[in-house]
Amino acid sequence: MWNSIPAPLLTNALDSPQAPAIINAESALSWSGLKQQAGHVKSWLIRQGYKAGDRIALAPTGTVDEICFLWGCLETGVIFCGFNARWPFQQQAGLARKVDADFLTPGSIIAANQQAAAIDLPAS
Repeated sequence: MWNSIPAPLLTNALDSPQAPAIINAESALSWSGLKQQAGHVKSWLIRQGYKAGDRIALAPTGTVDEICFLWGCLETGVIFCGFNARWPFQQQAGLARKVDADFLTPGSIIAANQQAAAIDLPAS
């Protein structure tokens, strides 16, 4: 997917792979680490049957797991539908149905990232 559109994030990942991409209070993740984790998520999404054009809805809170998951969606061509995390859960789920998206919770994103990493497939 990355070859079809200009991708500043990918450019950073390729030009400065060891530079920090995400820094939080606990750790830092390099661009190469982010790309590798996103590649694992991409593989997981494909194994789950997702393909370009499918939709996933999430109310992101900004965690590293969510960022890796969203990058995996970009690499797969899966459309991310972001909702406001302040909206009630039922409203988010209802909107996901209206846009024909699978509604994922932050907990399911963490589980997906853990499953993807556990398989330890090479990033593609």
